[in-house]
Amino acid sequence: MKIRHLIALILIGAIVGAVYYFRGPIPDNRMQHNFVEAARRGDILAMEKLHSAGAVLDVPASYEHGAVHSAPPIYGAITSEHADAVRWLLNKGANHDVLMATETPLDVAEYYLKKRPNSEALRDIVADLKARGAKRLSEI
Repeated sequence: MKIRHLIALILIGAIVGAVYYFRGPIPDNRMQHNFVEAARRGDILAMEKLHSAGAVLDVPASYEHGAVHSAPPIYGAITSEHADAVRWLLNKGANHDVLMATETPLDVAEYYLKKRPNSEALRDIVADLKARGAKRLSEI
């Protein structure tokens, strides 16, 4: 084996190790897709099971397994008005300021609350995010 191949393998190992260290294990794409979909449905039992099996709180689903939107699970829970699922994600350690394109979860929740002002779930989500110190993109 040539020395440059050995160096390349060492670098790849270091990158994978760094990703694992800073973000946790890289999730199986299908599992992550199912986790994002469970959050969108508000299915906390499925979220718990998938998270225990290795699904990651802040990682979007891969388009490879049918994801329509590549967004972290909290976004699906917010747009589907599942306050309990949002609270579960936050209690488990999901980042309340995780970015999707040019929006934070608080930006999205406030946008949907303006569109659906009678939604008690969205009011609860906005209040919960603010209580946890979530920020709008303009505040980051």
